[in-house]
Amino acid sequence: MTTKSLLAAGALFLAGFATAYGRSYEVFIPSAVEAGTLQLAPGTYRISQRGNDAIFTDLNTGKVYKTPAMAVQMTAKNPQTDLMFSEDGTQIRTVALGGHAVDLQLSN
Repeated sequence: MTTKSLLAAGALFLAGFATAYGRSYEVFIPSAVEAGTLQLAPGTYRISQRGNDAIFTDLNTGKVYKTPAMAVQMTAKNPQTDLMFSEDGTQIRTVALGGHAVDLQLSN
């Protein structure tokens, strides 16, 4: 194999790897909340989905948290990433994924 062939194969592998892990979305959580089975402190988080889990990565500490989530297909794309809270504002119920017609419903 030539160097170009190896580089092309490596690029295809990395592209497939990135697609398998999906996209991530950055959100700011202004106060302590429950997110599924998690208790999250205020801060900025990166959210992604892996299988049946929502992954929250605290961008200040680098800690990674995982909670069960169900992907729900919506009829239209979400214009932006949004968090939907319980009426009292203490629990994140749903994460609307910006640019996609998918919501993540968090399970307790």
